Amino acid sequence: MRSLFLSLGPGSVLPWWWEEIKADGHLCDIEYARITVRNKRSKQISTVDLPWLFLKVLYVVLRSRSRNEYVFTVENDFNSFAVSFWQTVLFLRRPKHVILTFIMREKTRAVSSRLKFLLMRFLFASVHKAVCASRMEVDYYTNVFHWPLGKAGFVPLLVARGLLEAVTEDSEGFIFSGGRVYRDYDTLVRALDGAGYRAIVVSEGNVPALRDHPCIEARYRIPLEEFNSLVARCRIVVLSLEDRPFSIGQTVLLQAMAMGKPVVATRTAGTVDYIEHLENGVLVEPNDPVALREAIDLLMRDEGLRVKLARNAKDVIRRKNLPYQYTRAVRNLLLHASRTSRRA
Repeated sequence: MRSLFLSLGPGSVLPWWWEEIKADGHLCDIEYARITVRNKRSKQISTVDLPWLFLKVLYVVLRSRSRNEYVFTVENDFNSFAVSFWQTVLFLRRPKHVILTFIMREKTRAVSSRLKFLLMRFLFASVHKAVCASRMEVDYYTNVFHWPLGKAGFVPLLVARGLLEAVTEDSEGFIFSGGRVYRDYDTLVRALDGAGYRAIVVSEGNVPALRDHPCIEARYRIPLEEFNSLVARCRIVVLSLEDRPFSIGQTVLLQAMAMGKPVVATRTAGTVDYIEHLENGVLVEPNDPVALREAIDLLMRDEGLRVKLARNAKDVIRRKNLPYQYTRAVRNLLLHASRTSRRA
C-alpha cells in the first residue's frame, strides 16, 4: 500500500507527526512531497499563484501514478482542490485520492453557496475517500454531495503524544476557553454572568461579547506557546460552540483531554464522538447558558469529578487519538473499502 502524502507550504519541514508514524512498521510505505509557491502558506496563496500551483500538483500526481496507490491531502486546501481537479478532468484513477480531515462549511440557500457546492460536487467526483473527523459529517457530506455510501468515512482526529506528558497544574483556578472560529461566546458570557469565576478567553479577533466583562480576560491571536501554557494552568476548559453539522472545536478539545484538563463542551458534531458525558467530559445542549452554568459550577466545585474526568480523558487519548492510531485507522478504512469493492 505505497502512498504519497502531499502538503503545501514554505520550506521542507516535515509534519509534526511524521517521525512517529514512520517508526510504525505496521503502516504502508509513505512518501512525502511538499508543494511550494513563492514560499507562501496555504492561506497566503492568491489567484495569480493558482496556475503555477495547479501545474506543480499535476506534475507530482502524474509522476507518482506508477509507484503510489494512494495520494493523501489534508482538509480542503488548494492541494486537495488541485488533485481533485486534475483527476476529475483527466479521468485519472491512480493514485487514488484520499482527503484527510475533510471539512467544508455547510450549504445554505444562498445562490453563491449552492453554486459553490455544485462546483465542489464536480471536483470531488474523483475523490476515492473523504476521511471525516466526526460521524455526523459523514452523513452530512454524503447527503449534500450525493455521494455513494462509503465514500466518506470517520476516523477520530489525532493529537500530539507529547501533550500526555505535559506538566500541568491548577495554581490559579481559572476557566479557559479558546479557539478560532464558530465559538458561541454569547452563551458563554451569559453563563458566566454573576458566577464570580475568573475566565481567560482566547479568540481569533475582537469579540464584542467579551468586552468589559468583569470576570473575563480576553486575549487575541496569542502565540501557541502561550495558548498551551494557559491550558496547562487552568482548572477547567469550556468550549461553547455553535451548533454546526461539521467538526469544530476538536483541536482544543483533544489538547485539553491529553493534558488532563476537565472539559465542558457543547453537544455538537465536533464533540459527541469524543466525549462520553460525565465519563471523560461534560456535554451541554447548544445555546443553553443555564445548562452551561450548571456544568461549570459542577466541575469548579467537585474536585473528585475533575480528577475522574481528567484521568479518563487521558486514557481515551492514549487508546484512540495518537498519530500512529490515526494512520492505522485510515489504513484499515481504505483496506475495508477495497475488500468491499472487490466483493461487489
